[in-house]
Amino acid sequence: MLAMAIHAEGHEAISLTGPQAGIVSDSSHGKARIEAIRADRVVKALDAGFIVIVAGFQGRTEAGEITTLGRGGSDTTAVAVAAGLSADVCEIYTDVDGVFTADPRIVARRTRSTRSHTRRCWRWPGPGPRPAVAQRGVRP
Repeated sequence: MLAMAIHAEGHEAISLTGPQAGIVSDSSHGKARIEAIRADRVVKALDAGFIVIVAGFQGRTEAGEITTLGRGGSDTTAVAVAAGLSADVCEIYTDVDGVFTADPRIVARRTRSTRSHTRRCWRWPGPGPRPAVAQRGVRP
């Protein structure tokens, strides 16, 4: 739908699933972790002048099985793709107060952060969303 709306505004857009965008995960269905980003297809589309839309929350195992990422999977997807592209910045617009070290509905003693280094995003402790900032040249 987003790609169609972008087309209607006169721009070229392509919509990719997580696996099409090169997101490789482990096989823990429902809480898979990203193991690698192979963003060649995203790079080619960007180089061709397309606006690239990547569906969040999904990956593919090396064996080809589709997986869903765990809590915060859409934000994690954005950070992972940004890191895979060596992006200077990954901006995420959301309706929540910030990024927490754990699910604030479950863990009373959690901390809130608004910015974090990409490497930390990949190893964020405990349940909860991952931070949403990627910096150039930093890869997981």
